[in-house]
Amino acid sequence: MTFTEAQRKDLAAGKPIQGTGFVSAMGRTFDARISWKKEGCKKKIVPSFG
Repeated sequence: MTFTEAQRKDLAAGKPIQGTGFVSAMGRTFDARISWKKEGCKKKIVPSFG
């Protein structure tokens, strides 16, 4: 998935965004809301299903 400039700004501001077209490790596509999660000094993108 490629993020738009608006989506990048929303993520940087701490807002969750709707992502589409992700592919699981098993090759299935799915949609999910995603947001940043801080773990120590690192940030990672975390999906939310629900």
